[in-house]
Amino acid sequence: MFLSKRIVIQVLLILSLAIALPVAAFADTAPNSSAIKGTISGGVTDRSGKPIPNAAVVALDSRGQTVAQDTTKPDGNYRLNVTPGTYTIEAIYETEGSNSSVTVGSDQTKNANFSLNTLLISGVVAISGSNGPLPSGTKVRLIDENTGFMYNEASVSPDGAFAVPINEGSYTVAAYSSRDESYYGSVSGLTTDSLKSPLTINLNPAGKVSGTIQSASGLKTKFKVKALDQQGKILNETRADENGHYTLAVPTGRITIVAAAENEKGTQASAEATIVPGSTTLNLTVMNSGLKVSLTNAPTNSISRIRVFDLLGNAYAPEAEPSSPGSTYAFLLTPGTYIVKASAGAYAGISQPVTLAAGKNESVEVVLGKAGTLSGKVAYPNSRPQTSFEDISITVQDKNGQVVDKLAPLQAGSYETLLPVGNYRVATAAGDSVAVKENLSILEGQTSTYDPTINPTEIAGKVTEADGTTIRYATIVALSQDGSSYSFTTSKEDGTYSLKVPPGSYTLKTMHYHKVALNKNVSVSRGSSVAVNPVLGAAGIFNGYISNGKTNAGGASAIVLDQAQTPVDRIATHADTGFFSLMLPAGQYTVDSKSFDGNQTPTAITVAAEQTLHQNLTTQAGKIGGTIFAADGKTPLGGVIVRASNEAYSNYTKTNGDGTFALFVPAGIYTLTAEKSNMGGITKNVAVSKEKDAFVQASLQTNGVVTGRITNGSNPAAQAWVKVYDSADSMLLEKIQTGQDGAFSVTLPAGTYVFRAESAGFVSAETRVTAIADKIVVSDMTLYTSSGNSSDSGTPNSGQSTAGSAGGSQPTSKPNAAEVVLDPSKDGVVVKETNSLGQTVTKITLDKDKLAIALQTAGSVIVQIDRTDELTKVELPAESFQNPDKVQAGTLITLRTDAMEYKLPVHVLRTWTQSLTTMQNIKITVAIEKLPTSINEKIIKTNQLTGTLLPNPLDFKITAEGSNGLSQELVNFGAVYVERKVIIPGAIPNRDHVTAVTINPVTHEATFIPSYIEKGEKASTVKIFSTHNSIYTVVTANHTFDDIAGHWAESDIQQLASKFIVKGMTDKLYEPDKKITRAEFTSLLVRSLGLLEDPSYVTFNDIQPKDWYAGSVGVAVKAGLVNGFENGTFEPNGSITREQMAVMINRALKVAGSDSSTKDADMRIDKYKDRGAISEWSAASVEQAVRIGIIEGMTDMTFEPSLDSTRAQVATVLKRFLQYAKFTN
Repeated sequence: MFLSKRIVIQVLLILSLAIALPVAAFADTAPNSSAIKGTISGGVTDRSGKPIPNAAVVALDSRGQTVAQDTTKPDGNYRLNVTPGTYTIEAIYETEGSNSSVTVGSDQTKNANFSLNTLLISGVVAISGSNGPLPSGTKVRLIDENTGFMYNEASVSPDGAFAVPINEGSYTVAAYSSRDESYYGSVSGLTTDSLKSPLTINLNPAGKVSGTIQSASGLKTKFKVKALDQQGKILNETRADENGHYTLAVPTGRITIVAAAENEKGTQASAEATIVPGSTTLNLTVMNSGLKVSLTNAPTNSISRIRVFDLLGNAYAPEAEPSSPGSTYAFLLTPGTYIVKASAGAYAGISQPVTLAAGKNESVEVVLGKAGTLSGKVAYPNSRPQTSFEDISITVQDKNGQVVDKLAPLQAGSYETLLPVGNYRVATAAGDSVAVKENLSILEGQTSTYDPTINPTEIAGKVTEADGTTIRYATIVALSQDGSSYSFTTSKEDGTYSLKVPPGSYTLKTMHYHKVALNKNVSVSRGSSVAVNPVLGAAGIFNGYISNGKTNAGGASAIVLDQAQTPVDRIATHADTGFFSLMLPAGQYTVDSKSFDGNQTPTAITVAAEQTLHQNLTTQAGKIGGTIFAADGKTPLGGVIVRASNEAYSNYTKTNGDGTFALFVPAGIYTLTAEKSNMGGITKNVAVSKEKDAFVQASLQTNGVVTGRITNGSNPAAQAWVKVYDSADSMLLEKIQTGQDGAFSVTLPAGTYVFRAESAGFVSAETRVTAIADKIVVSDMTLYTSSGNSSDSGTPNSGQSTAGSAGGSQPTSKPNAAEVVLDPSKDGVVVKETNSLGQTVTKITLDKDKLAIALQTAGSVIVQIDRTDELTKVELPAESFQNPDKVQAGTLITLRTDAMEYKLPVHVLRTWTQSLTTMQNIKITVAIEKLPTSINEKIIKTNQLTGTLLPNPLDFKITAEGSNGLSQELVNFGAVYVERKVIIPGAIPNRDHVTAVTINPVTHEATFIPSYIEKGEKASTVKIFSTHNSIYTVVTANHTFDDIAGHWAESDIQQLASKFIVKGMTDKLYEPDKKITRAEFTSLLVRSLGLLEDPSYVTFNDIQPKDWYAGSVGVAVKAGLVNGFENGTFEPNGSITREQMAVMINRALKVAGSDSSTKDADMRIDKYKDRGAISEWSAASVEQAVRIGIIEGMTDMTFEPSLDSTRAQVATVLKRFLQYAKFTN
């Protein structure tokens, strides 16, 4: 936690002490000023009680303005002279600080002492074996062993004494003198835990290495230089001067000098040398690349704006501006491909892509031409304050997806840029909210306006202390309830903050110096802003090391929970040392590392206010270590992001300056990726355990970018998943989720890959893509339903079939088709085994030839299974049914036991497997798992049930697997209702309150699924009709509301509430006579049909994906239930008339596959006196709904088609619809 805090307090130090005020503003600090009437003084110490010299102490008035300041003397004391009043006194040293409120009167002296959470390393430097004086100019450097950077530096006094601050981490303290004779001495591996002070450093005669660092491109930049011993430990570090000259004192022996640009643009350069007393010269050349940009047609005396963008959209500013008009701009860059965007006066231009080779210069000329202005103002919805525009980004892309401009709105949200004439895509992003404008035209000399509205999810408020004092620069961290993710920000000058987070529930932790606040169970829904005002109080420190018994575990993590088992913080150990440190309020906590290493035994801790608890932790994790090199295979690379991930866990780190890294992860097999922006990447498969470390040495390969868009026909597939597999071994390499526009982008080493797009409700799409080094490759994919249609194909086919069939999209079975029964023991192979979870598994593999013959001769093939174990798997060779000419239309494969049936339409399986073009020799595995009976208790409690009728909920899964290792799960059957049957022993007395449901595996919430109960002599059969796979069970409930007693629709409302179809306006009130909105009725109809919601399919102008009904309206559009209005709106909050309801019910009957033509026509709408008021577009639907008894007239003689429907009427209509379709009893 202190790593992020370090940045915050450094900003605080700069802002506190560097505010440019007139001299008069500090006149009252002078000792002889007549305005002096009060004094505040005291001392500043580290946490061990040592005085801290050179600490900054400031006095802030009630407005937060600095009115007096001082720096502590060698004894740690300070003195501030102020006018009478109340002040906030802040003491700041390096990365730590503390504050206190002090009130001082006229001629008073008040004392305020501060103890900072830092440690000073103090000690003595001496020449080994000599009592003589130290060489002049002797210094001490504190070098971070993880980053290779100099953390701090201090001069040594003539008597050898020194003091330098240390923070959490691992350091080398090097003392040296490079004047005249060189001396060097060091101590390595120092941490705050192992520190022994005072420290003695003995100087020995040393060598002096000097030389010049230059860019291969010839462009000047700042370089850092460090010396390493043969084990890779840092000996000394410095910065070269503006001409590239450097000097380092180093011990004698074999060393390596490593040089790199401070901005890490380019590879490192290194050279080895054997050091002897005296001077050694080593000159190095860093292989970075130069780009020189010149402009053509730039107006005289105009101001030019030049930006370079790489393939990933990263922007770069020039290293050097032109010395005179018409000369070139210079950019120092890593090797790669770039484009240049330039503007001057009223002209703008974008260059063609230019590729830079290592150590080479390239020149590019940008021709400025016709341009127009893009401007606008970013806004929030009217319901939210128009603030917090500083963390919004605006990205402009050309038709190829290349980023050509990036903007940040001004304080009021406005923005403006000049672009060449053409069409662009503009995306505005803030947190989880993205607004996109496609094909925005820029016209010559004109201003194109785009005012995006964004609605990010956020937590906002103001940080104060208990007395109401506002706190600036506090760190606010949001920890998700599963402890898995962080978001953080800092409070502003006035104490306010805004933290963008995904929707969810969080613990908010706020820190400032040694004070902390915890705000638990902060729930925020999508698009909302929740106010939380943290009040800071006293804190304690909990720190220590995490070890796996062999070594300290850098990058390890664990969750800290309070006594209510709410996550309040997350341990993340120092990448190199395994050290951690947290601030917590006083109290009792448990540390749970289960999510990191599978450890089931939490550690109990007690934290006391203003005290430090030091306690080490253990882990079962293993280590992945190694070295990452540049593409030449020789030059080690620092700053490379190395990530290990699998389905259960992900962790990452950065390589040290010498290219080495260490990651600790739970035992398992991981995909290891290493990437450095615009320099390339690698991907490897590694296995690790506590007993066996993994070691990786690899060179980065040049990257390319693959970008594209996933669509459902002509509509964007928002939140779809794009998975990238290695084409050789089918290993999953990347997993990316598309944005609201269906777009994705991924950076990959040059090579060939398999891309698979997946989205709920659609058959996945696959394609083979070759990533080309330093190029953007565009690859779009379209998803289709299992019926073979893309989602913009409209309403399902209106062909007729019985309930539980495929509706309009399933072929009709032959009326007298034969039934063939396959015995797995004779017509296949049956194997029983126990899996790693201890489950008994029955594996059935059907003979492909026997299955093919059965499908050719029968319309129904039964696979008779003796009984189902905890997990039953049936393998179906796909080649048995790939030829439609040899399989009867409408053929079903039914898996049957004495307790259940699962009917699989062959055409669905065929259509799906034929789309899996990258798989070979496909076999389909149908898995039926009996979940533990213990889950019933959670289901009953979560849903307030009276009971469950299945002893074990059933989880159905279908997976396709190719011989080349690729696999994919079939979740959604599109428009096809697949039938399952479960047998319930005995009679079911009250079927009105019994239904089948699907169960959310995480929350255990129940959702209605169409089902119909058939009574038998000794048992009842529940037929379940569903368009998707899930977890199924059968439940009983008795839900009612206080305000429906005696209402004419009471029994209908109770029945649908008990079946999880209708819900109340509150837990106790249904409000039966309230008018129902179009969005509410659509949601109820979708729920009645058991369809999966799909917010990505919404195209109406007045519906946003964040709206609660967006998913229901989306799938209703896809299924053909709704069309909206001609002006492109849906009017979700408008009422729904009786004739509109009749039209939607008629469409729902077609989706359900119900045929109303066989019913006796016992009523006609011509009998109604208001027949003429029924619109022509609704007349057929109204007649059918009336004729089959789903909707009745308001009286015997009137229908009243334009009357708004009520919640009670809708409940009755839906009950009749479900009963007619045999989707309920």
